[in-house]
Amino acid sequence: MASIQSKSLGTPIGAKRMSRHFANEADFHQRIIENPDAFPAVFRGTPAAKTLFWAHELTLHDAGRDGGNGSADLLTVDCTGVVWLIEVKFNFSKESGARVWHDQLTRYRKALMTMSWQEIVRYTHGFLTGFEKTKPQLSFRTDARSLEECIVDWLATSNADAVPGASIVSIVAERLRTGNFGIMLVSDYFDASSKRSLLRARNISVR
Repeated sequence: MASIQSKSLGTPIGAKRMSRHFANEADFHQRIIENPDAFPAVFRGTPAAKTLFWAHELTLHDAGRDGGNGSADLLTVDCTGVVWLIEVKFNFSKESGARVWHDQLTRYRKALMTMSWQEIVRYTHGFLTGFEKTKPQLSFRTDARSLEECIVDWLATSNADAVPGASIVSIVAERLRTGNFGIMLVSDYFDASSKRSLLRARNISVR
């Protein structure tokens, strides 16, 4: 069993914002999705494992700040079955980091552990089949009927050396149910002087 730790993406000079590189938060999301190979190798089951963004703005029941629904920005799985919840912050300030980490993302984790798998999968369909403004990294078939079909197509397209698509779906469902998934905060702001990463992640056990 290995443990994935958070790593810095680099050592910038002082605090910097990257907002000027993106038109808005939606553009930030799209750029992340379109560059799955940029997903840090240390956060994958194996360094060469391919990554799929399989959910975008996933509705999370009772995970909002005031008790309503929340929305998970991105969910990924790699071809070994490692799962990440990614929260993307645009025009982010480090002062709000603790609140996001200890409040918002805690609520999101609980929601993913308690929602039924059928509900979660239903909320992914519009994104994966291209019916949302934000598009998936691949053009999946609009008549795809399940997450499993999309994962099988992704594995075939990426020539990934992986467990079968059906097995990956089962692994994802079990990881979410048991809370055995990583949580990552991606921001357009980082401050190297405080040695904080652009990407922050909780430890995750990889079986």
